[in-house]
Amino acid sequence: NCRFGDPETEAILPLMKSSLLGLMTTVANGGSLANAGPIAWNDQCAVTTVLAAQGYPDTPRTGDEIRMPASPRGVFVFHGSTRRDGNTDQFMTAGGRILAITGTGATVDEAAERSQAYAETIAFEGKQFRRDIGRRELERHAGAT
Repeated sequence: NCRFGDPETEAILPLMKSSLLGLMTTVANGGSLANAGPIAWNDQCAVTTVLAAQGYPDTPRTGDEIRMPASPRGVFVFHGSTRRDGNTDQFMTAGGRILAITGTGATVDEAAERSQAYAETIAFEGKQFRRDIGRRELERHAGAT
């Protein structure tokens, strides 16, 4: 049960090999997913780290410049509350949950390391990590090893 924009969706989409557009087009045209065939997935794990603005969730600060290097292989950046500064390529904070950083890997630990390591390289004033998202699953996984 997830909606686009939820951290759960942002962890699922990078693992999807099937065409999401094809599935959405089928539904938009009145078709049924029952006839669309099986959805294909990558045999990997994914973990998402959410970066939030200072003051989130009550009064998130906006207008701070976001500095981020190019994302490495196996890392996907989903923009939430960001905006471009005029006609430039500069991103600014524009609300509460700023970015979702999804790392993929052969194991949960590898995916988490990629996600968290890249999230650490992103800078904006008052950056907060949502460490509660996925916490229970990471703890469950750690207890199983």
